[in-house]
Amino acid sequence: TLKNQGMSLLWLKDQLKRGILYQRVILSNVYASITVSDEEISDYYNRNINEFSSGEEIRVRQIFVSTSDKDDASALATINEALTKLKEGTDFISVLNQFADEKARINDGDIGYFKKGELVGALEEPAFKLNLGNFSDVIKTDNGYHIIQITERKIAKEIPLDSVRQTIADKIRQSKMEEAGKEYIEKLKKDYFVEILDPTLKPKIENNPKGN
Repeated sequence: TLKNQGMSLLWLKDQLKRGILYQRVILSNVYASITVSDEEISDYYNRNINEFSSGEEIRVRQIFVSTSDKDDASALATINEALTKLKEGTDFISVLNQFADEKARINDGDIGYFKKGELVGALEEPAFKLNLGNFSDVIKTDNGYHIIQITERKIAKEIPLDSVRQTIADKIRQSKMEEAGKEYIEKLKKDYFVEILDPTLKPKIENNPKGN
């Protein structure tokens, strides 16, 4: 593989040595001194509380009539008839089995749990506004017509700080390490003079008139 890419094993070993040396220098001179305080962890947690929340979830089932295998007018008439039956007090499952597409009757129309941002756009807002057990008006999407019902609702819960303390500490430490590494390299460039002896490696004068 190295040969096909025009490289040698000696070159690869040299690159690995350089990489290991770089890591050792950075670890001993930079990373070893990095600490993360409890105050920093608490502050990050409070500023990013949404990141540590389970999020509200709703379980949805639907009466769905597709427009892919029938004309729009026919599909609309079917879903409107289903809505009328629901408003008259007919059980949701009974209406579903009578009017929904065959494939949409699987699992009594249950399509699972959803958090905000996971449902099709047209269904998202009405779904999260519905009270438990209630059903929506007819909703149109690109695929057809829907009537949705909320069968379960899980209230958003915050994950305790102690459960994510180490995760937060690792995030803060990683961010500090990246920033400290950049600062250390820049400091080395300023503090140490490097003379380039190989003329092929020297920068072109027109691009670097001062020859630095």
